[in-house]
Amino acid sequence: MASGATSGWPGTDWIEDLLLQKYGANVYEDWATGKLRWTSPQVRWAWQAWRDVLAKDGPKAAEKAISTEFENLGGGRYGLLNSGRCTLEHQGSFIRRHYGDDVLPAPTRMFVPGLPAGPRAFEVSGDMAAVFRPSDAAWDLVRELTSQPARDVWARTAKPQERPLFPDRSTGEGRLSASTAAVQKLFSSADEICFDASDAMPSTLRGAFQRAVLEFLQDPRDPALLEKLLEQLDAERLLQARAGAFALDHLCGDPGD
Repeated sequence: MASGATSGWPGTDWIEDLLLQKYGANVYEDWATGKLRWTSPQVRWAWQAWRDVLAKDGPKAAEKAISTEFENLGGGRYGLLNSGRCTLEHQGSFIRRHYGDDVLPAPTRMFVPGLPAGPRAFEVSGDMAAVFRPSDAAWDLVRELTSQPARDVWARTAKPQERPLFPDRSTGEGRLSASTAAVQKLFSSADEICFDASDAMPSTLRGAFQRAVLEFLQDPRDPALLEKLLEQLDAERLLQARAGAFALDHLCGDPGD
């Protein structure tokens, strides 16, 4: 969970993914855009399901996770799978930069009981460009950066394990590494992709979510603690909703759009 000022976000990714896999894009979208209560049965289930995953590694695993960095092992070593203590990792596709081509991705539902077989939906994030002061030159730059020639240059010059994936299922020119090809296959097979929920939330709610993850890990088996955290998060949701702070209405769509 350790990641400097944003510690806890690997846990928010777990909650988001479990909710999406269990209940689908509509419930996920309602929750991420402030329409679904944090105290709802669906959101509570996601936290409890994550608790059950943590329990498989023993009573101290959750507490140890709080101070364990998700990426930097120290001594110039990176990636939890290189620690000698980890055999499976829940992480975004960017993590492949630390591993060989024999480390391949697989859907969460293959490892967590109670998740339906389909339809397929995956959570994504991405690199974005924004224009704050519109001008012809600014829009020309955005069009150039997102053009097919620019994509081809990016794909061609990237390291094999850092090859970009594009929203329309394209990968640019050149042969893909085995791990990138496996990620692309999952991406292309998705019925829907959904933007990272906490990244779409107002910043104060996102920060509260990350802190709640860290507090939850101190005693994940305490139902009173979970209830308190969910009520606090829902109070923040209501506050931000009344302020009109939820900027997005839709987070999910076809990966080919």
